[in-house]
Amino acid sequence: MDYNFRIDCDDRSSFGTAFRDMPDVPAAEMDGIRKTWWRHFVFYRRERDRVRGLCSCCGAKMTAFKEHKDSGDLLEDLWLAKHGTKGKCPACRAEITYQAAGRFRDFSTLNCYDNVIFILPINNGQTVFFRAYTVFVDYSDEKPAHLCFVEKAHYRLSPGEWVMERRTFPIYDVYRFNTLAFYKGHYSYAVDMCPWEERKRPCDPWQGFMWNAMHYSFIKLGKLDDTFLKYSRVMDFNKLRPRRGRMWGYGGGEYGSTKLMAYLCYYAKYPALEIAMRTGGQEAARDLIYSHRRNSHIVNWCAKNPLQFWRLSKEEYRATECLSDRLDFLRDCKRYAGRLKLSELAEIYRDGGGNVNAFFAVLDLLPNEKPDYILRYMRRNSNQYFSFYRDYLEAAAAIGRDLTVHNVAFPRNLIAAHDDAVAARQWMKDAKKREEWEKKAKRCRAKDKERRKLYDYSDGTFFVRVASDGLEIVAEGNALHHCVGGYVDRHLTCQTTILFLRRADAPTKPFYTVEMREGKLQQVHGDHNCAIDGEAKEFFDRWLDFVKAGGGLTHKNKQTSAKTQVAERKAV
Repeated sequence: MDYNFRIDCDDRSSFGTAFRDMPDVPAAEMDGIRKTWWRHFVFYRRERDRVRGLCSCCGAKMTAFKEHKDSGDLLEDLWLAKHGTKGKCPACRAEITYQAAGRFRDFSTLNCYDNVIFILPINNGQTVFFRAYTVFVDYSDEKPAHLCFVEKAHYRLSPGEWVMERRTFPIYDVYRFNTLAFYKGHYSYAVDMCPWEERKRPCDPWQGFMWNAMHYSFIKLGKLDDTFLKYSRVMDFNKLRPRRGRMWGYGGGEYGSTKLMAYLCYYAKYPALEIAMRTGGQEAARDLIYSHRRNSHIVNWCAKNPLQFWRLSKEEYRATECLSDRLDFLRDCKRYAGRLKLSELAEIYRDGGGNVNAFFAVLDLLPNEKPDYILRYMRRNSNQYFSFYRDYLEAAAAIGRDLTVHNVAFPRNLIAAHDDAVAARQWMKDAKKREEWEKKAKRCRAKDKERRKLYDYSDGTFFVRVASDGLEIVAEGNALHHCVGGYVDRHLTCQTTILFLRRADAPTKPFYTVEMREGKLQQVHGDHNCAIDGEAKEFFDRWLDFVKAGGGLTHKNKQTSAKTQVAERKAV
């Protein structure tokens, strides 16, 4: 077999002094990867009277003829080979898959690589070396495949310290090279281009790029049970979900994470990581591993027990036992120190994240009020949904009410006060929009008069009229549950025309909404975009004929339309 174990990886003169006594990877573990991970193929070409094959495992070239069809040996399988079927190599008896060479333009589609880390403990487990390799297989129908082991990084961990060396050039990117010469060490310029360098901060051998994180697996992870790393809880860290708001740089699952080596390096320096992982400090571990933030004002990484680690008394620790994330909790304790007892704050955390965020927002809106009084009021009036009270305060502040007045900050009827404040805030927003819409409508007032003459029509039972302003269009869309509210700007600038079809006996009740453009129908919809039908459809067809004829209000229609508008104003 053709093994390529190194790119100058055994030249110990290029390593730092910390790696002079680093052991070699056992041949049995290397061979185990070959047996369990390396896929083998027989590439065959079918000719007129023969089938030629090449085994990617042993490199044997073989030929099967017609007389092998009923011979009973393995060459019969080659003669009858079909693409994708499994069998055994006639030469080395390895399990193989037949691949028709004529189907491949480029055999690199079969190439595969993986990242693995070997664990090498010495000194009764008080020193552990880790050697990280990229394993790469190159397939061809003209020569046997090569299984290459390319060393990317190595680590030395012992209690209280860690040392890491990594290649400066990203040799794990196998698609960067056209040949295997670089992987096999047969190159002249690359040695100086990618020397070993010692890292100052713990990191993984393979760095992720964009959203694709480089995954790797440990070979015989159980070896850690006989070392000082046996209580590291590294696989618990591997199961953590991604941090809020960040998606890249996180991996997890059965076969390894993207930051496990960085975690082990930090554990060698700070054994208190084990305390963090079992006492609700997962976020503190994430901050340390991914962002190199120690949060020393909250946690003590040199601690020997949980109380020292979290800098809490026994009573405070018991009050926070049920919290899943102590780090965020203690950050908020620092923020609101002196305003609220730790036990009360912990009780809010137990109620849920929404209540926590709402309560802190209320404290910021009422900085001069006592937090315990606010908490009692919210629990008495908000029925545990603190966001309802927060919405009231935000709406009251937006419309200019003075929150320092007790009756304003703590209304007796919170539901009524909330509804009034929200309605007033919405009215102010609508007033600003109305000003903008009126400016646009003034520019197109002449065109607006013309289209009213064209479209306004009534027969005494139904009538059609042009929408008068933007708020009316928005209200129409809300009432009929369709999207006409998005057409306001186009209607006011006369790019399109929005009309209302309504009953004469209910002039203010939305019925059907119509869009016309240059005298042509674009769409007509009722409640939830339903189609027009019944008597309204008959009237609508007559109205379309009226528009096609040029529109224009008759004296009778003009009087009816004027009466309808007066009735609408009275109803409003």
